[in-house]
Amino acid sequence: MEALPHGKIKDARTWMSAALLYQYACWSALTFVNDTQQVNKTISFLDSLLGLSSNGLSMMASYDIFGNDIGSWRPPKTERDGFWEPSGSSEGSGLGFKGGVPTGLRPDAMVCKGGNGCYKTVQEAVDAAPAKAGDRKFVIRIREGVYEETVRVPLEKKNVVFLGDGMGKTVITGSLNVGQPGISTYNTATVGKS
Repeated sequence: MEALPHGKIKDARTWMSAALLYQYACWSALTFVNDTQQVNKTISFLDSLLGLSSNGLSMMASYDIFGNDIGSWRPPKTERDGFWEPSGSSEGSGLGFKGGVPTGLRPDAMVCKGGNGCYKTVQEAVDAAPAKAGDRKFVIRIREGVYEETVRVPLEKKNVVFLGDGMGKTVITGSLNVGQPGISTYNTATVGKS
C-alpha cells in the first residue's frame, strides 16, 4: 500500500515475496502441529491466503513489466522460458541487459570444478570479496557444475553478484533441512547472509 502509489513497484514486489515466504513458513510449521480441527482450519485458511498472495505477486510483476496495459499481463516468465525479464527493465541501472541478465559484467573471481587458477568453492570466492566495496559490484563467475555447499555472504559484503552458466548448468545445492537437529526454516537457505 505504501510502495505502489509512490512508484516503487520493485519494493512492493519484494515485500509481497517476503509476505508469501512468511505465510508458507507458517503453513509449513503448522503441518507438524497436532491434528486438531482448529489447526486444520488454520492450514486451510493459509492455503487460500497463499494462493491470493501468489496471484497478487504475479499481478505486480505484470504491472512492473507492462504497466496499465492489462491486456498484455500474463504469468511471469522465468529462465526456463528463455529469459527472466524483457530488455529495458533495468530501472536506469546503466547496465545493458540481454534476456534479463546484465551484460558487460567482468568477473572479479572465478569458481570452477577443476580448480585451475580459480576457486574450488563458491564460499572461497565470497570470502575473497572485499568487505567495503562501496557501490562497485564484486562479480563471482561460477562455471558449469554442481557445487554441494551452503554459501553464506557476510552482511558487510555488499554488491556481491553471482553469475553462472545457466539454469541446470551451474547448480549450488546445500543439504540443510528442518528435519535436522537445531535447523529452522530460516537457516535452510542454500545461499544466504551470515
